Amino acid sequence: VLLEQRPDSGIWGGLMSLPELDGHRALDGKAAAIEDVVRAAAAFGEVEDTEALLPLVHVFTHYKLHIGPYLVALARRVELDARYVWWDMARIEQAPLPAPVKKLLAQLAMPGLFS
Repeated sequence: VLLEQRPDSGIWGGLMSLPELDGHRALDGKAAAIEDVVRAAAAFGEVEDTEALLPLVHVFTHYKLHIGPYLVALARRVELDARYVWWDMARIEQAPLPAPVKKLLAQLAMPGLFS
């Protein structure tokens, strides 16, 4: 799974997380268009397949974060800068991840999902 080192300051400062689409989306009930996801994922390689996953909500003290995750399979990867790392799903519990990302990746690590 591709993880990105987050900046030291801000939400989840210094932790690893999943790559995100730029900016915040308004809560208008619409998920990112699949075309947006494919376009963003193309920065990491040749996109083979995409799948919208169930949304999740993470509650902070003063607000709720609504996450609309997508599973993206790449046919080929491109060389990435140092803030990105390909992490083995067999060791995902060792990654320094925020709680909602751990929860999402634990669900994805279920046997048979990637076969």
